[in-house]
Amino acid sequence: MKKRANYNKQQNKKGRAEKAGQVMHLPFGMIFSMILIAVFVFVIFFVIRNFLVMRDCTEINLFISDMKENINNVWHAQAAGMNFSAAMPKMIEAVCFANLSASKKLMGSAEERNFADAVWKEISRYKGSENNFFLWPFRAVRICKDLSFRYTIAHIALPGDANPKCFKNDGGKITIGLEKKQGEALVRIEAGAAPTCQPKTCSQLGKECGSWSDGCGGTIDCGTCPSGQTCSNGICVAAPGPGCSDECSSGARECVDSTSYKECGNYDDDSCTEWSSAIACAAGETCSAGICTAAEIEEGLKTLTVDGRERQFYYKKPSGSGPFPVIIVLHGRAQDADVWLNSSKAQGQFVSYALSEGYAIIAPDSVEPICPGVKQWDYTRTTDSVDLPFFDKIFEWIDDNSQLNSNRIYVAGISSGGFMTSRLALYFPTKIKAVAIHSAGNADKVSFDSECNTNFDESIPTVSSDHPPTLLIHGENDNIVPYLMGQKYYQGLQNAGIEANMLSQTTCTICHRWFSEYDDDILDWFNKH
Repeated sequence: MKKRANYNKQQNKKGRAEKAGQVMHLPFGMIFSMILIAVFVFVIFFVIRNFLVMRDCTEINLFISDMKENINNVWHAQAAGMNFSAAMPKMIEAVCFANLSASKKLMGSAEERNFADAVWKEISRYKGSENNFFLWPFRAVRICKDLSFRYTIAHIALPGDANPKCFKNDGGKITIGLEKKQGEALVRIEAGAAPTCQPKTCSQLGKECGSWSDGCGGTIDCGTCPSGQTCSNGICVAAPGPGCSDECSSGARECVDSTSYKECGNYDDDSCTEWSSAIACAAGETCSAGICTAAEIEEGLKTLTVDGRERQFYYKKPSGSGPFPVIIVLHGRAQDADVWLNSSKAQGQFVSYALSEGYAIIAPDSVEPICPGVKQWDYTRTTDSVDLPFFDKIFEWIDDNSQLNSNRIYVAGISSGGFMTSRLALYFPTKIKAVAIHSAGNADKVSFDSECNTNFDESIPTVSSDHPPTLLIHGENDNIVPYLMGQKYYQGLQNAGIEANMLSQTTCTICHRWFSEYDDDILDWFNKH
């Protein structure tokens, strides 16, 4: 038996050796081919992997650049809204907007809150930076050498309702609502924003023929009339008979004067066309070739000598003879008057809006009356004030300018300029028709100590019966000028029987600023008075 077992072992060793010899004796060409195939498979895998990575990185880069472009387009418009939707690799689960200088605010379902909380724990490490847009998860972007997971996007209103505000990837696509309303300075980021303007149909316009404005800057063709009828002001009527003749071509326009036009249509009982009565252009528009267009703006810088010192103010007004009502706008502490001329700023956008509504603008520049090195208005003093004589000169300049309506002078200011607006209302009550005071209070209730620290008296002020009508605007969480300063001023005005209103911003994150959402309210207040 032992001999048999030894014989079997020898045979097995011999078989393995023969197989090994067979492998070792494979033709060289076959071995080389196998190596080439292995290398080829590896190269194909490497190329495909890099192609997919390049495709994903390109898609991310295109998403960010297209989003920025669409945000800029909405921001440049006076009012606009759109849904921005673009491809995004599925490795990016969401994009998130966040205000790192504010507190975390979780909204939505439990799943949405948990997701946002996980995002916040990561992005909050970057507090102190200006980043406000993030790709999630961060690690997914590491394969893209030239891309970052955090960006600073301009011209957007940082989230107030939810912080962070995230938009999840839905099947390889992310959709973000972009919206900016009339008078707003920044683009709001929403879950979805319907277009601001919906073109009207012919039936909505009450037209059955001719071409007409669709209400959104385009035109709509409402067709032609059947035989024997003619189009008159968008309505098909019987063709003119022998008893009358057309005065003009239906739909034609002509200017009546620089601010009104007439339009051809059928406005009486016969079937012939005639001219309408004069139709006024919108405020701030002039008529040219039958079309009302925004008037050109005339502007300049005026220097006045006040008590031996040169003082300046900017002025803007619509073209034309006027007389135009005047809004004097007063900048805040450490600002310059040219903040009102910058259309990218909220204050500058208010000025543009007021000009389009037919108002002239005067933007005076302050000096350094109290604290060296800090520009602000001298609103705490009536005796020895460096600013009250300056405004007296401005009122004289308005009186002497026939294109300005000295019977309709209004003042609007923010912060230091808001307190100066109050001082002008108290000191020149008969010269000012109405005021709008933004993020400030009664000028008699504020003072400065020897180190230029501001002291606020939050008691109700006593107001004279000739105080101009006053609109107060204040953020409830204002950390510069207490909200109570505006609230107590409002109570004092009510006690004196002065027409007043107070608008409170309750959802702001940064609450000491110009709130563009109230621009309409300011102009409505001035129009009312």
